Amino acid sequence: MTDTKTPLLGLDYLMPEQAQKHVTMNDALRRLDGMVQLAVINRTTAAPPPNPQNGDRYLIAANATGAWQRHDGELAFYQDTGWGFVTPQSGWTLWDAGDETLLVFSSQQWEAIEVGATPTQPSLIQTDEAVFDLGQNTGALPIPSHITLLGVTARVLQTIEGPPNWNLGTDQGANRFGSGLNTARGSAAVGPADPPRVYWSSEHVTITANGSAFTAGRVAAAVHYIRLPLPSLS
Repeated sequence: MTDTKTPLLGLDYLMPEQAQKHVTMNDALRRLDGMVQLAVINRTTAAPPPNPQNGDRYLIAANATGAWQRHDGELAFYQDTGWGFVTPQSGWTLWDAGDETLLVFSSQQWEAIEVGATPTQPSLIQTDEAVFDLGQNTGALPIPSHITLLGVTARVLQTIEGPPNWNLGTDQGANRFGSGLNTARGSAAVGPADPPRVYWSSEHVTITANGSAFTAGRVAAAVHYIRLPLPSLS
């Protein structure tokens, strides 16, 4: 055997006459403990929490900072005294406890799937969701490339404070899916694309304030789109 790591998870093999074998074994156990039965606290946090608990796991959001910098989109797990990072692979499934969503990693991105659905036979119409914490300026929701966008919806989970109203849009148009929206908890925005639009490159859903900056509030947003499935023949 010439390889020193396992081919899929990159765990170090125990080698003949190796000293301190327990160190290698314990490191492998830590990584397995972080990746098996994968469930994260959320996928909207871009900065490591100040007081993480042993065993905390996150799917790192875009524009990560601090100890998570340059680890956008990776899985972070806190064990003992530090953070470990793992790059997801196609076919991995993940439970997001923050918004109780099951996701599967495919084509370099996570996609929400219905509980009980078969990831290898995706629905033609798909939905991706994320929660934006406006007070902390966290949260990211990509609009995938090579899809036909049907629309964007949103719901206020926690009353928005700061501006009198807000906009729901994208990088290319801040109010494309709603403007002057209500800040009260439970308020909703339904923004159908008129007409449905083909995206050849990725954009991001944006939530912007009117008049003054956000100081508090949480909003759940979702993109609804058609992705053409690939042929099933092998």
